[in-house]
Amino acid sequence: MPDLADPLASLEPCGIDVSLGGLIYTIPPVPASKWLSALFDDFGSFSGVIELLTVADRAAIEQQIIDGTIAAEDMEAVFHDAVEVASGRTWWVVINYMNLARGFWARFHGRVLASGMNPDKVSFGAYLDAIHFAFIEGREEQGIQKITNFLETPPPGVKIDLDEDSEGETFLAMLNGSR
Repeated sequence: MPDLADPLASLEPCGIDVSLGGLIYTIPPVPASKWLSALFDDFGSFSGVIELLTVADRAAIEQQIIDGTIAAEDMEAVFHDAVEVASGRTWWVVINYMNLARGFWARFHGRVLASGMNPDKVSFGAYLDAIHFAFIEGREEQGIQKITNFLETPPPGVKIDLDEDSEGETFLAMLNGSR
């Protein structure tokens, strides 16, 4: 079963450029703890991501919102893009990870801390790797597949653009590999 996470997002926090209202803003490189706080405070919303910007950038964006130069769909797209870059995963997979982690926080976070991982020192992608490992460790393939299906299921109404040629090639490669 392929792991769909981008390994680069797991290595270190990176700055993320976002475009709003014709201007470029940069979310500075921040550790997992900042992303977790932002996403848990304003769960699955642009306001969580905007909190990661500098005070001056937040003020400029708030002014653009007041002036009407930023549309709601632009804010949603920025949320999706920023979360995907920081995590190395599709935005809805991140939301599903956060739902899973929130439901089992004491068990999961205790295990992560006991392993020596410090959310102030690792990237958001690395922390999601730890969440993933904590939930699949010791499970049979069927249990792993169930968790993977939950994580990869987009919310209702989200359309997924599939590259049919690529999907077909992947399917044929899997068939050929199983013979």
